[in-house]
Amino acid sequence: MSGTCLPSWNCPTTLLGNLIENAIKYNREGSNISVRIQETAATFRMVIEDQGPGMSAEQADRIFDLYATSNPGTGSGIGLYVTKKLVTLLGGTIQVSSKLGKGTLFTLVFPLHPTYEEEEHTRYNDYFDGRGLKALVIEDDSFTQKYLSKFLETYLGFEVDIAGNGAKALEMSHNGDYAIIFLDAYLPDIRLAALMSAFSKEKQQGPIVLTSGASKESIREELSPEEQLLLSNIKGFLSKPYSFDEISTFLMENVAQQKKL
Repeated sequence: MSGTCLPSWNCPTTLLGNLIENAIKYNREGSNISVRIQETAATFRMVIEDQGPGMSAEQADRIFDLYATSNPGTGSGIGLYVTKKLVTLLGGTIQVSSKLGKGTLFTLVFPLHPTYEEEEHTRYNDYFDGRGLKALVIEDDSFTQKYLSKFLETYLGFEVDIAGNGAKALEMSHNGDYAIIFLDAYLPDIRLAALMSAFSKEKQQGPIVLTSGASKESIREELSPEEQLLLSNIKGFLSKPYSFDEISTFLMENVAQQKKL
């Protein structure tokens, strides 16, 4: 693809990987997954097709809705919602075609705009300049890790560390100096209250922003009154799927004074 500029930090590659993971999850054992990529003078097209159980027309109509899933119990229903949001942000389109018993086909089309990344970088850099600052992303979902860390790095200039579990998060927070910490409320190896208790014994870091597909109220209800006191160190909350504008606004309001000039 020499001579062209894909929109934003090779994001289509990340989206393609996410859709392939999705196809593998739902594909029938021993069946094939097809990936076709085509570039024209004006567009970049990706087609991912599986031979899984497929979906009804009603399911396909709702597949990009928040918390929608074609197979309850296999996922949160957030991934495809975020995928469409990100595709739209990049000026692209995503369509699904599926029939029960016949598999599913996703088609993504992106315009090739040589100035897009520069324009978007300028837009978000007007919010906050993170150059010289470090951010810690504590998140076990690989797609969300990429979504958040690439935005912080590419658009805002942060140096980003990623921890996929509580143990790694504690190790990094002990050794790092972070201007901001993004914390997933539900990690596989540690409860939120236990992690916040451990953080309280560490050296002072930047503000912690909690992220979750669940509401703040439901998270608090799972904690005892004593454990709820530990949440006082959390500066903010971002409901998944959050937007780049929400991230930038939070940083501007809570971390701007730490910016290194």
